[in-house]
Amino acid sequence: MDHERFRAALEKAMENHKTASERKGQKPTNKPSRADLELKLELQKRSHLDDKFDGYSYVSQTVIGHAYPPCILPLSGLRPILIDELRLETVHRGRVLVVRTFASPLHVQSVSSAVEDGDGNVDRISVYNFERGLKAEQVLPKGAVFAINEPYYKVAVDGGYTIRVDHPTDIVHLREEDVLVPTGLRSKREEAGQEETSAQWKTKGNAAFGARDYHTAVDCYSAGLALCGDSSEDLVKFDLFRNRAIANIHLGRYETGAADAEAAIIPNSWSVHTADYAKKNSKAHYRAGCALYHLQNYERAKQHFEKVVETTPGDADALRELERTSHRLHEQSTGEYDFPAMTASAYTKRKRLDHANFTVNVEIRDTESKGRGLFAAKDIKAGQLVLCEKAFCVAFDSDPEAAQTVVLNLNTNRMALGRHSIRLFNAVHKLIHNPQQAQRFLALCDGGYPRTDHVVMDGKVMVDTFQTQAALELNGFACPSVPDVMVTDPTSQLGSSTGVWLTPAAINHDCIGNVNRAFIGDMMVVHATKDISQDEELTFRYKNPSFDNDQFQKDLQESWKFRCVCALCTAEAATAVSQRKKRSETAGDVQKFLETNDFESFDETPEAAIMKAEKLRLKMAKLYDEEHFKGLPRLALQDLDLWLCMATTEQGSHEKVRSAALDTLSDLDYEVKVNDEKVTIDQQNCIADEVVVKGVMYLAASYLHEGQDQVAEQLWELAVQVYKILFGSVVGFEERYGS
Repeated sequence: MDHERFRAALEKAMENHKTASERKGQKPTNKPSRADLELKLELQKRSHLDDKFDGYSYVSQTVIGHAYPPCILPLSGLRPILIDELRLETVHRGRVLVVRTFASPLHVQSVSSAVEDGDGNVDRISVYNFERGLKAEQVLPKGAVFAINEPYYKVAVDGGYTIRVDHPTDIVHLREEDVLVPTGLRSKREEAGQEETSAQWKTKGNAAFGARDYHTAVDCYSAGLALCGDSSEDLVKFDLFRNRAIANIHLGRYETGAADAEAAIIPNSWSVHTADYAKKNSKAHYRAGCALYHLQNYERAKQHFEKVVETTPGDADALRELERTSHRLHEQSTGEYDFPAMTASAYTKRKRLDHANFTVNVEIRDTESKGRGLFAAKDIKAGQLVLCEKAFCVAFDSDPEAAQTVVLNLNTNRMALGRHSIRLFNAVHKLIHNPQQAQRFLALCDGGYPRTDHVVMDGKVMVDTFQTQAALELNGFACPSVPDVMVTDPTSQLGSSTGVWLTPAAINHDCIGNVNRAFIGDMMVVHATKDISQDEELTFRYKNPSFDNDQFQKDLQESWKFRCVCALCTAEAATAVSQRKKRSETAGDVQKFLETNDFESFDETPEAAIMKAEKLRLKMAKLYDEEHFKGLPRLALQDLDLWLCMATTEQGSHEKVRSAALDTLSDLDYEVKVNDEKVTIDQQNCIADEVVVKGVMYLAASYLHEGQDQVAEQLWELAVQVYKILFGSVVGFEERYGS
């Protein structure tokens, strides 16, 4: 993508927003007629299609402008308003606008259409942040009636006007018989009093379900349920609940799906039981189990699957799901995973893995000065699995439309490309339909965004899109989707997959840290980099420290609103500016040397290159003040020392290899000592990196060459441990480094 083009688009959007804000409270002039709106939408549609046929690489831009909270009042608590009463750049609090669409919708940046109110006034509507996978005709179907809660009316980018909907729960699709619908918007059929029965709604829902139109199916089943009573004769309601359950499961609305499935279970007290009803109850239990499985509530899922087997012995589907659930319960309690199988799956397109969360080793608590933090619930050894968690929400490179959207956030003056926008849409709709999961997400740090009360109406959470975006920006992780890609700087990987993990989101930053994250598909795997005591706070780095600590601190402040005061940053701050400048300049010399001496083409003879490298190393080492950096990593030395390991190996000088390898490990505070063939390691302030794995393997090779197999074996075990910390498992180690 053209980042400069999007940066220019962001600046233009900010300019447009400023101009529009100057018209706040004004009544619009020169409004288009009904025919004008229809013509404009048609021309926009043709232009968009022409771009596609011409091979034009269209990138959808979503501008997150004026932040405002969603409506949290019920429809009954809102007063009607007409289009003519709307004022520009205003959120009309306490009001509701009821309109009917009269044009075919268009999806470009938003889904747009033309609407009329009960008095015949017309205008444009633009709906943002709608559920992915929905067609424009499903978001704003022609001829449908909608209630726009607390409508936001604004100046559009093209200079016209539009009713803008940013929060999905602010727009409600009404049935025509609803008391809110004015006479002028009712169809002749509705005026004649014709209405389907609950059984007819069930038939319609089944037809929609058969066509895989699960949204319409849910709407039909809901309409049928609204007509059902509590009579024991009214058994159709159990069918409607059961059918709506599976439709909701297909839509990822697992909490609603579980509730529907459990509501579909016909109680024992009813006197109408036959084998048919037992079969229906078995189906309801199965669907409840499936929904609860997706919610990772494996204990309850197991109970429902056991009920199916009890009701219909030998049910192959239930037995399969029961076995699968047992595997998840084992993972959840022990942290024992089949990492090779997980890795194999992550290499395919099945990156959303089917595994349980393992979080029994950790607890979220308040810290003294950094808000929430994650703490060890027990003593944890270096290399031990700390936690493993499935993403709450993730957007992969391979997801549909992942590389074709950009979010321009005017509230933060930042842009998010590709996956970030898909992540936002997916998160918003997961929150809306899963109230219990929403509570955990809404507890995440959002940078002090003004919070809306956690309100649930009709089973839906009134989600604030702007707060969700704020939380995602502060808690999101770049996540390579295959395990052989090292996670480096999360903020620099604009082109990578991205997601949010609720438990690790509580981990605070420290440049050194005591845990390291890795990714296998949508699972985050966290291992201890050193021994951790019970009640000790867990930390890892959000961004790799750089030679320019001042810029590094500015980056942290811009992205996460804090300055780092870890031991490494404290040492940097205590170092004279002139010394840091010299170190940065020398680092440039080192980089240039490494680029021109890559073992395939030396600038000079290998011996001369080694001498030059040793001089550079000595110069760089002197620029680390022993007073401030004693016992701390010295990051600017690691690449040069690793080069010396490789160069001296080529020369066959094993004594020099050992010296360079020990230096490489010391650069990252892995202090290795060998006494009487016993290896001891001091790694109190270590930073896990693949440089360590390579350094250890060079060190092991030097001992192996001298016949000290026991020492080499112990070092090999250290290399395996660090590799596992970095990549989540040992899969691929022997292919890279040998056995």
